[in-house]
This record gives sequence, structure tokens and C-alpha cells, in this order.
Amino acid sequence: MIHGILLAGGRSSRMGTDKALLPVEGKPLIRHICENMLTLCENVTVVVSSLQEYRYAEALAAGPHSRIRFAEDMFPGKGPLAGIHAGLSAMPDEGYGFVMACDMPYLSPALFRTMAGRLDGQADAVLCAGQPFHAFYHKRATRAAEAFLMQEKLRLQAFYEALHAVYVTPDDSGCFENLNTPAEYEAYARKQRGGRSN
Repeated sequence: MIHGILLAGGRSSRMGTDKALLPVEGKPLIRHICENMLTLCENVTVVVSSLQEYRYAEALAAGPHSRIRFAEDMFPGKGPLAGIHAGLSAMPDEGYGFVMACDMPYLSPALFRTMAGRLDGQADAVLCAGQPFHAFYHKRATRAAEAFLMQEKLRLQAFYEALHAVYVTPDDSGCFENLNTPAEYEAYARKQRGGRSN
């Protein structure tokens, strides 16, 4: 069973508004991503800061909410590594979590399946070089994440390079696109109007 983990606890400072609530294909981006993840994952845990759950619960209310739950950062303000830690901690059993960020509008089913084919229980992570998201992490990586957070070592690259990781060559690098700024969001919206579909 694959659990989805969506990191949505950021401040969206460069966008100037909450990225997770930007409209994408007629729905909030967070719902768009969750629905895509649920085509491949058993459920999705959305990792949030303490005040975000209520906003996002409303945004997700029209979707498949029975398979979506929330988890709060246990290390507030410590960035995406804290989100990975919270998401893995919230998994109900051992196994792998598939981690996305809430500003990644594309999910590649083909790459997901290629990566899932490398989940042998031995690897702590399965990912593409230089890409900490659209990636799989085993629940036991929670311990390493906590150790890094306790030492204030917050760089994701240092974290995943300390794991026993398997690297996969992506067949579609478009799935690593981020919507961090208004210009990036506008470029994405133009592509959508031009007919690209997920």
C-alpha cells in the first residue's frame, strides 16, 4: 500500500498568496494534486501548519475527502524536511510514502510506476537525482529526518544523500515544475489554456 504525502505547510512568500489555493482546472491546486495522487495512492496525508487545516479542508470538501487526512508539522518553521518528517510520522504502518509539494501541478503516472517498481523494502528512498519531491521515502526515514531537524540541519539534499537511496532517470521532467512565483503560475496557466492536460 502506498500512502501519499502532500506538503502544504509553506508560507508562499514568493507567490504573495497561498499557492495551494490557486485555481487550476477550475479547482484549488491542492485539490487538483490530491485527486491526482489518489489515482495512484491509497490515501493522502496533507501536512499543514497549525492554522491551515481549516482553509484546506474547505478547499478539499468537494473532493474525495474520506481518503484525505491532515497532519501538523511537529517542527514548525523548519521547512520541507519538517513536512516530510510529519507526513512519514503520520503513516499508519510501515512502508513507503510518495511525497509531493503543494506547488507541483503535474504528476507523472509513468514515472510513479517506474519508481514504485524499485520499492524493495531495502531502499530508504527512491527518487530522481536532485529532486526531493515526486519521490518515495520509507517510513523508517522518519528517524533520520528527526535527527537532522534536532541538529538544525534542514537541507533536503543533505538529508536524502544520507539515506540508502535508489535513483531513477525521469522520463518526464515536467513533473518537477514548481509554481513559486506569479510569473511561473501565469506561464503554467498559459500552457493549460494551450491544451496541455495532466
